[in-house]
Amino acid sequence: MENDYKRNYFWIKRDLKGNKHYYFKIKGQYHEVSEEVYKICYNSFKKEEREKEKRNEFKVFSLDQLDNNNTALVDKVADDNNQYNTLNINEEVENVMNIINQLSKEDRDLITNLLIKNKTERELSTLMGVSQPAIHKRKKRIIENIKNKSKM
Repeated sequence: MENDYKRNYFWIKRDLKGNKHYYFKIKGQYHEVSEEVYKICYNSFKKEEREKEKRNEFKVFSLDQLDNNNTALVDKVADDNNQYNTLNINEEVENVMNIINQLSKEDRDLITNLLIKNKTERELSTLMGVSQPAIHKRKKRIIENIKNKSKM
């Protein structure tokens, strides 16, 4: 599902008293909306952005997508001469899962929350009582560790 929103559709402005006013762009003009409406739309936008990043990171394609020879990917997957050996993929997944299981409970929980439960770094930082950059740094270290061990 593609996002109907764009980053510049959301705007928060403080008045002279410091109160927040929430605005949303509709048909080219900003309209003031309640905080609840703003947050629902903004969270929907952010969730779709995270999903899009994950799809790009893992190179997810539609099986109906055509290649340069007008052959659908589904036809290639069904082909016995497929270059990807299912056994090799299963071995790699099993290897990565073993590496993750060897992580400390805290690291395993962090990776599970970020990658499987789709929690944001900010949500985890609030939950764990540490800064968002600390969560980000720790995530990068864990992923790098997993990559290095999986190459062996």
